[in-house]
Amino acid sequence: MFVKRTAAKVVAVALLAVGSAPAQAQTITEYPLPGNAEATGLTATPGALWAAAPGAVIRVATDGSAVPIGINGQTPFAIAAGPDGRVWWAEQNDEGDGAVGALADGGAQARYPDDITEFSGLADITPGANFMWFTESLWDAIGRISVSDPEDVDEFDLPESFNGEPTGIALGPDGNVWFTEAGGAGAIARYNPATREFTEFTNGLTPDGAPNDIVAGPDGSLWFTTLGAIGQVTIGGVIIEHRAGIPPDASPRQLTVGPDGAIWFTDEADRIGRFDIAANSATMYSAGITLGGSPDGIATGPDGAIWFTLPGAGRIGRLALAPPEPEPTPTPTPTRTPTPTPTRTPAPQPVPRPVQPTTGADTEAPVVSGLAADRCVRPGRTLTAKFLLSENARMLYSIRRRVESPGRSRCPRSLTRKVPGTSVEAGRQETDAPAGQVVARIARVTSKGRRGLNRVRLRQLVSGLRPGTYQLVVRGTDAAGNRSADQVVKFWVLRR
Repeated sequence: MFVKRTAAKVVAVALLAVGSAPAQAQTITEYPLPGNAEATGLTATPGALWAAAPGAVIRVATDGSAVPIGINGQTPFAIAAGPDGRVWWAEQNDEGDGAVGALADGGAQARYPDDITEFSGLADITPGANFMWFTESLWDAIGRISVSDPEDVDEFDLPESFNGEPTGIALGPDGNVWFTEAGGAGAIARYNPATREFTEFTNGLTPDGAPNDIVAGPDGSLWFTTLGAIGQVTIGGVIIEHRAGIPPDASPRQLTVGPDGAIWFTDEADRIGRFDIAANSATMYSAGITLGGSPDGIATGPDGAIWFTLPGAGRIGRLALAPPEPEPTPTPTPTRTPTPTPTRTPAPQPVPRPVQPTTGADTEAPVVSGLAADRCVRPGRTLTAKFLLSENARMLYSIRRRVESPGRSRCPRSLTRKVPGTSVEAGRQETDAPAGQVVARIARVTSKGRRGLNRVRLRQLVSGLRPGTYQLVVRGTDAAGNRSADQVVKFWVLRR
């Protein structure tokens, strides 16, 4: 359910922590963005916050006032403050062709599309010493552009053996470039600019978690998001996933290091998370966040608050950090002399009867439950679905497009309206899946292809989906041939 709010109204509420670890009450305030812009990426400079949105970069002051700065109809997804004082963004158009741009606080801007491979699918951007580094998820490469000489662009192809689809990227404390790989079973990778060598790490990483964002932490490790967990990788390549305090249905998205030294992250399930490194546990905040807002970008603002984007609601949120409460002085408890407990003679236990093995055939069908998928997906992005599976099964994924459905530029606010119409299958694939939580990266919304891009990777069902209304149908069949009931979820492919 989407809760509609008046655009001019600013809503402030007290947030209570939900999770395993106790936490201070926080205050969240939401501000509407101009035109209900669906901002995704977020970064901060000493004077303001900057959000990446379709067709614009939005400058947000710490009082919540926002000014959009148009960038010629392009669609930036990621944004980061550069070492030159400018804000740099990564963008891509409907065809997946990418470019990077830079914007000064005074409004001067420039775009640099010429030296970046076509159909590269830029996904993230991060600062280096004299470069901006970026990931090319569709080209299986990472790249860099010099902030002093933007014609100096280098692209580095991932080894063919790697999982691929680089997504998040960050400069590590070791001087190397670290990035996540959402393709295949997922991985964390490192690139050494001095030797131009790639190294991939997978031990300790739950397969199919689709690692997403990554950031350098205050402890000398790199921290990343993955399905239902916050991950940590040391500069030696040791990976640890942390799940304490994080709900099983969480989909962590982006990260920032807070002024309190904690790792803060957005959760697509309308929550903001705080991971306490010392306590090894997370605290989740959900009360007061707009339902369906789907928090995405996150940054520590110049005011010391945690800011985040809500693309599903066209808003930006601010979470004010409460000062820590002093710990109470413990009162000593007097020591008591224990009273001996008499030993009791155990009562005789009945001898269990042997259980006769069942020899009947398996007639119980697998159960697919809790199917959820991205409500809306734009060109260059991947449609992801997740569900629970009761037993190992062969899964069928079928995508159906409603005939003559109109293309949309914004995600619809409700799923309740039903309009009759004819649908046709746009693609299907069968893959094996284990019992438990299943994550399926279903479709890449694009149509062109270059090196290695035409091959069908596991969990990538179909490419070239046109804007319109779709259904995803999921069905499982076990080894005995028992078939589950179809589970169906609706989604939209949007225009840029």
